[in-house]
Amino acid sequence: MNKNAALEEIDDIKSCRSFGEVKGKLDKIVRHIDYYDPPTNLSKNENFVELEKYIQDLQLIMTNLIFAETVEDFIDSMGDTNTDLMVYLDNFVHDDTGYSAVAEYISSEFHNLDEFCLHLAKTYFNNNFTEFVRKL
Repeated sequence: MNKNAALEEIDDIKSCRSFGEVKGKLDKIVRHIDYYDPPTNLSKNENFVELEKYIQDLQLIMTNLIFAETVEDFIDSMGDTNTDLMVYLDNFVHDDTGYSAVAEYISSEFHNLDEFCLHLAKTYFNNNFTEFVRKL
């Protein structure tokens, strides 16, 4: 595992200009942390397990983005997240914005779902990736 290289790639997510660029960064991150073939001691590590959940959710977003025709379709497809993503979004929208629903927030604040997903990658996922990789 190359923790420092993973942290550099995670930090680079903040400068991505498209959600497609995030996929390239994620591919490098998973290689640096031995995501697909972790050593036994790492695969049982609580922080690694949490990191895996965030990676899986970002991969889920990447997949759902391809098939979602509307913001509502996209939100409905996020029901099976491994992390608290939807709770985070609900709380953020209700506590920190003037919108009454996540769909309204996305539709009003972002030009399209790609832009919203890029924002999520740069904030929610970047913060959580950094937190759990540092703890490894």
